Amino acid sequence: MRFNKRYALWFLCLITILFLSTQYIFSSKVLNFVLLQQGNITLGNDNDSHMIPPTPPPYTLTSKKQRICILAGPHKTASTSVQGNFYRWSKPTVNFSDSAFVQLPQPLLTSWIWPVPQEIARVEHNDTHTWNWAPSKVFYPMMEVLMDKKRHPTKRTLFQKYTVEEIVGMYRDCIGRYWNEGYNVVFGTEAMDMIVKLPEGPSMIDRVSNYILPRGMDGDQVTVVIMYRTPKVGHLISMWHQNCDKPTDDHFYKWISTTPNTLGPLDALGMVDMFLNHTNWNVDLVHLEGMKEENWDVSNFVACKIMGEQCRGKVIEGLYDGSEPVVANVRSGQRGPNVPNETLDDMDVVLNSYDCNYMHLLRGDENPRLTIHFRSAFQNLIQSCENLKKVGYPQNRIEMKEKVKEIAQHRGTLVPVKQTNN
Repeated sequence: MRFNKRYALWFLCLITILFLSTQYIFSSKVLNFVLLQQGNITLGNDNDSHMIPPTPPPYTLTSKKQRICILAGPHKTASTSVQGNFYRWSKPTVNFSDSAFVQLPQPLLTSWIWPVPQEIARVEHNDTHTWNWAPSKVFYPMMEVLMDKKRHPTKRTLFQKYTVEEIVGMYRDCIGRYWNEGYNVVFGTEAMDMIVKLPEGPSMIDRVSNYILPRGMDGDQVTVVIMYRTPKVGHLISMWHQNCDKPTDDHFYKWISTTPNTLGPLDALGMVDMFLNHTNWNVDLVHLEGMKEENWDVSNFVACKIMGEQCRGKVIEGLYDGSEPVVANVRSGQRGPNVPNETLDDMDVVLNSYDCNYMHLLRGDENPRLTIHFRSAFQNLIQSCENLKKVGYPQNRIEMKEKVKEIAQHRGTLVPVKQTNN
């Protein structure tokens, strides 16, 4: 009798274990199904001829080592170079042999992916552009699709062919697929400066966070990189060159006096402030001139000091012939602005004084999520703002732009010297 009871007890334990195991497997499958329906896990499609299947991932799905690095510009801060280099250096995804940047046969960043949605890349590649398009530019439409379309219409073929929901879904699925395979994700666009240009800027950030990036991440897994360029008036002149799009156009005076441009790319500190206030992400602010003074290339600096890649000195480890960082959009042969140098100096003072609105970002270490690189390069700005406390400074970009325009109109334009026949 004892023998039978003993075996009956063992049999009951065995049945219990089998039942619990079955429940665990079933619940795991249900969880995966739910995640798939929510768009968190996307299996992807490798049937596109431009797609190179990724190698097995270095991390597990739940690894907290995974990171997302967002290169947020703004415009005219070496953004094209940085985007192109990280697209070239990361694991191959979508490649076009006739694009401005082509991915390397031997990637330098084996754990990082520049995730290119295949269909968006195909449509954009075949569309008409006024610049040298490359897959590294594929995230510009991501920000445009989040804008208010009634106030900011666009002629991109992509937006004629697909709905907002479909485009957002393509970005979400592509990023989510590589994330769920264990890769770190790096992407970016100078169009991120739209968050300070447009009234819907905060909602655009929220949509990136809630509808495009993978869900369930910790805030410290995301790092936004923002570049700060000086002299400010040099940044302004670069914006003029880009907007006029004429290498020989010297009509800076007319442009600054009439342009509807809100000068958003000059508001890097405003971008920092907005990301800190509307997300729980980390933000890295890089002073470009301070970086150059220490002989850093911007792409190598981001890889070594922000993304944590192995480097030798100030160069990413494993760099080989043909993989060196590309420097794009170096313009030559363009004429300078047709205003006196004194005008440019006075404009620079005003442009710098606007940043006094953000002294709370630069003093001390008040926000643990903000990392400032080359902090000493900001000391002149901090001192100038201390001196301006009694005098005052522009409270917003509208005031800043009006003051800059007044300076131009007060001093006038340079009069070309007439040639005489001797």
